[in-house]
Amino acid sequence: MTRRFGWIAASLTLLLLAETVAVEEGEWPLAGQLLPHPQRIRKIVGDGKRWLADNTLICIQADEDRRVVEAASRMGSRIPGAELVSGRDAHEQECSSREEQRVNSGRPVLRVALVKDGLESREDGAYSMSIGGNGVEILARDARGLFYGMTTLSQMLLLQAQDDMDAAAAREEGVGKDINSKDKMAWPTLLGSDEFPEGTSLPAMQISDWPGLANRGIMLDVSRNRVHSVDSLKHVADILSHLKLSQLQLYTEHTFAYPGHEAVWGGTGALTPSEVLDLSEYCHDRFISLVPNQQSLGHMQNWLKHDAYMHLAEDPRGSDRLYTGDFCCCSWRDEQYMPYSMSTSGTASLDFLASLYQQLLPSFPHSSSLNVGLDEAFDVKPMPGMRHRDGVRASFLQHLRGVHNIVAGSHNRTLQFWGDMVSSDVQALRELPGDVVVMEWGYESGSPFAEKAAMYSELGVR
Repeated sequence: MTRRFGWIAASLTLLLLAETVAVEEGEWPLAGQLLPHPQRIRKIVGDGKRWLADNTLICIQADEDRRVVEAASRMGSRIPGAELVSGRDAHEQECSSREEQRVNSGRPVLRVALVKDGLESREDGAYSMSIGGNGVEILARDARGLFYGMTTLSQMLLLQAQDDMDAAAAREEGVGKDINSKDKMAWPTLLGSDEFPEGTSLPAMQISDWPGLANRGIMLDVSRNRVHSVDSLKHVADILSHLKLSQLQLYTEHTFAYPGHEAVWGGTGALTPSEVLDLSEYCHDRFISLVPNQQSLGHMQNWLKHDAYMHLAEDPRGSDRLYTGDFCCCSWRDEQYMPYSMSTSGTASLDFLASLYQQLLPSFPHSSSLNVGLDEAFDVKPMPGMRHRDGVRASFLQHLRGVHNIVAGSHNRTLQFWGDMVSSDVQALRELPGDVVVMEWGYESGSPFAEKAAMYSELGVR
């Protein structure tokens, strides 16, 4: 399983390293390996005390969000001899009393608590961490910040444990540390329940951190590639959580098991509504929003090729652009001349999409958005009586507004869509509904994300 998802970890590593904050002088030597790197991290120079993780009392004073307690429990299960005390089992007074007893006995304490102020940033997910000889204190204004603080601490313990193992191996062999040791722990595989080695400790330091971007996530294609099992997708969620990413989308054309549409998804390994709901809850417990994703214009050939759905096609005969150089993803032979985009005229397509969303969205209770795709709709016909470019723009915007009325009006969700059909058309951008979110995609390193974002910002597009 680890090998299967190695490309995800590698891609995310490159992305996060590109945003790495410079390591300050006197910083913990392993700090540069933290992903993402904290905004501020400073080793307390001259303080020789270290926090020895063994037998730590984990004291949770933020029990109203069970996710914080469960995250602390998962981390505590990996620290030898750790004990967890929270308000669900004891009053805060008892937690404080136990904390004092531990300090007086010389045993360490990890205190996790909500505060109203005193942090460097007011961003959601901000936290501070202080590490000293008596233990660790993680403070935040919200549960997400506490979760991120514990995530950083877990990464630090993992990196320190690996460094200790490398040093021990080097001493046994009488050579310098080999960072490529065959025994090196690859941290994406250490997301399970294995304990950190006894004796793992961290030097005194202070950390102040907050997200650099409000929304951070990936989209995983489960329609044109493998449809992963729920267990595999949970493993992906664990990796994303370890990297403090906040969104996961599953790119979907026809692999959600819509009741009544078995002819379309049968035999594809489609994810059922209950499976997706289970995954959504799992992601939510790790502060990840599983965002629904359903193509709603182009890329609908796996629906429209069936007789029962062909009346919804923009061109039931199919388009010759689907297997020429005009199309990016030609995966059909010439004889597979299938319809591709949904019709943008009349109400049949919109009524059909409304019925799909009605079945889809209950499996995503923790997301306020819906990505409806709308990209690469190359065979959309111009509105009658108009010049080609103006007519295609009018047809596309008519369809988008109809989808928006369903998504925002009927379901109170924010509509996300890919912007390639309008990103070079200033007039179209000016006519978008004000609350939609335009998303950019690009596969090349030179994709003009910054330029497009600047243009959207200038035009007031989200």
